[in-house]
Order: sequence, then structure tokens, then C-alpha cells
Amino acid sequence: MFTPNTLTETDLLHRILTFHPESAEPLVKYLKIEKEVDLKAPDKHRAAELLISHARKMGGHELANLCRKGEGIPYAELVYDVGKKMKVPDISKINTVEGNEGLILKKALSDAVDKMSPEEREKFLASVGLENRNIPVGPAGAIVVQMLLAQLGARALSYIALLLTEMLSVALLGRVAAWGALVAVDGMVANAAGVLLGPVGWFATGAWLANDLAGPAYRKTVPFVIHFAALRQLVNQQINLCVVGDGSTGKDSLMRQVFAILGNVSPVAGATSSVESHQLKSSPMVWVHNLPGFNDPRASVNQRTDDFLHVADAFLVVVDLNRGISDVDIQVVKHITATAPGKPLLICLNKVDLLRPDADITELEQVAKKRLGNYPMLKTAFDPDPRLGQAPLGAHDIFVWICEQLEASGKDVSQLKASGLQ
Repeated sequence: MFTPNTLTETDLLHRILTFHPESAEPLVKYLKIEKEVDLKAPDKHRAAELLISHARKMGGHELANLCRKGEGIPYAELVYDVGKKMKVPDISKINTVEGNEGLILKKALSDAVDKMSPEEREKFLASVGLENRNIPVGPAGAIVVQMLLAQLGARALSYIALLLTEMLSVALLGRVAAWGALVAVDGMVANAAGVLLGPVGWFATGAWLANDLAGPAYRKTVPFVIHFAALRQLVNQQINLCVVGDGSTGKDSLMRQVFAILGNVSPVAGATSSVESHQLKSSPMVWVHNLPGFNDPRASVNQRTDDFLHVADAFLVVVDLNRGISDVDIQVVKHITATAPGKPLLICLNKVDLLRPDADITELEQVAKKRLGNYPMLKTAFDPDPRLGQAPLGAHDIFVWICEQLEASGKDVSQLKASGLQ
């Protein structure tokens, strides 16, 4: 029995198509289904479903697919099948899909290293910060992979995945993979990729492909699974935070105070007419998205906004407590919880600095909970009037809440905590 993964393949691909569709192009090309799947289609979830469906069908044979009413084999079984083809140690049906993908990545790099000459291997090791000492002559790919895992820790599988996908893309498609802004590849990966894809690396790449991609079916499914595994590694690292709220509630001010993002701060309600995405310079795997309203007259804007709701890791909902909880505020929260049930959601009761002196804040909070639901709430003042001598309120508490929620969901927030932000 295959153990299900928490993020389905369709959901994962939906994230990729929402943020970085160019990085999924090799998947379509490996399966040769450019005419059947349009990655630029407005409905990203449907495009993701079609792509995964084609991969599953290619993983099974024609008779078996008929017995499954044309649905193909489960993706977990496809990964297991590829692992068996590649003679991956410890591949098992009781592993998670992600676990089997990781084993495939390690075995693939190990095979590639074994095909290198001593000179090629020495250059490769130097490019990733390792030394050639104490490595035996002959096949030593498994040892090199273990050294790489020890050297890079949690980053290792992502680096291995990137190197392998670059090898496959060049060898099979004649070009490097287009990762776009999905990942900030540092100098170490660039150097290693240069060794594997440069003049001395062509032989190793060709030998590995000739050995493991024999046969028309595996020539599609092996590179597909490896590239998809790379996408999973990157998506698992990426953090997406969505800031939502009615016009002029203080969303841009929140982004400035909490994340040091200078966005489209405007006194005009509805100034955010499309999704505004910001990649944090201090923590490149963190993205903050400022979402427009949910009832835009343009269907394309609404579809784009809903895509982001599906793939967000946490939501920051900003309401203007000074003007009370509006029907729009209620609709915003209801729409989020209906579209992305169970996702962490924090309500920022903003502009408390503008409340009347006789205002009962406790009573206003109770009204907010009654109308918006029993979600965590913080009193905030992101842009207080400097003439009153008041400092911004709540930015640090929001940052702490974000880190706690992300850690609870298994995200690595060490870089975010060390960023120097709130």
C-alpha cells in the first residue's frame, strides 16, 4: 500500500504553474504532449491535472490502463517503477512518494559520478566544495553522494535535483532548464553544473542517459520523475505568504513594517488591481503576495487571485478596526476559508491608533470575533501619525506568529529568522 503524501502531485504542480510555469516546461516536452497540455491556460489547476494524468497513463501499459478506466497507474507507483528500473537501493512501496523520489535522485547522481573519469570527478568535487581525498579509485558515486549530503545538510537534495535536471534538459532537450525566479542558484551549484554540462561532462551525461533511459517508455518517465522530484524539493522550501484585505486597510503598510517591502502604498481604495509578488532579498525562498479583492470585474484577475489562495502557506488578513468590521471583511475571510480550508490565518485589527478615546477596544475585538470567526487576532497600527509620537504596533508579533505557523507545518524558517526582519 502506498503511503499518501501531504501535498498531492496536482497541488504541487498547481503551485508551480501559478508562480513559475516556465520551470514545468520540460515535463511537457519529456512526455511530448505540448498539444494536449497548455501551461499558460488560465485554469492552472486543470492544466496540472491534465499533465499528471498523462504521466500516469504513460507509466502503465495500454491493457492495464483500460482496466483502470483510462486513468493510468497512481503516481506513487510510477515513481516506484522508475526506481526499480534504475536499480535504486531501498526503493519500496511502503515509502512516501517524496522518500522514493529522494532515493532516485541520490542513485541518479551516484550513477553519473561513476561514469566520470578521475579528472572529471575531481573537478566536480572541487566545484561543490569537496576534496578528492579518501575516495577510492573506481565506482565511488555512492560515497560522493554521502559526502555531499553531509556537506550540505538539508540543502543537499535540492542541489542534487537541480544538477540532474540540468543534465537531463541539456542532453534530451538541447537546452538548460528554465528555473526563472523559482530558486536563487548560488555559485556552488552553477560551478557544479558547469562541470557536468561542459565539454568534460558531456561523456558522463551521455553514458548515464544511455544506461538508464533505454526504451521509449522510460525515456519519458525517468526524466519526468527526476524533474518532478526537483520541483517538489524546491516547492517544499518555498514559502508563500498572502496579504489580503479590503481597500485602504493597510496591507502595503504591513508589508513595509513586517517585511521591509516598499509596495504600492496608496490612499485610494482598490489600488491593488492585480497580484503583487515580492521575493525577500534577505530570505530568497520567501515570497509575500499582496492580493487584490475577490470580486474584480475581470475574470482573469479573480482566477489569478484564487490560484494564490490555493497555494499560500499562511494568510494575513488586514481590517480597519477604526471603521468597523465590514461585509467585505466578512466575505474575504469566508472566501479564504472556503478556498483554502485549514490554512493558518491571522487577522490584523489595524489602525487602532485612530480609535476614538472613548472606544472600548475589548468590545470591538469581541465584535470582530463574532463577525469574522474565532481566528487569532492582533491589534496593529502599521502607519501611525508621526505627529502623535506613536510607534508602529504589532509588526514583531506578526513576524513571530508567521514563524511559528511555518515551523509547525514543517517549513525551514532559519533563514527567515536570521534575516534581521521583525
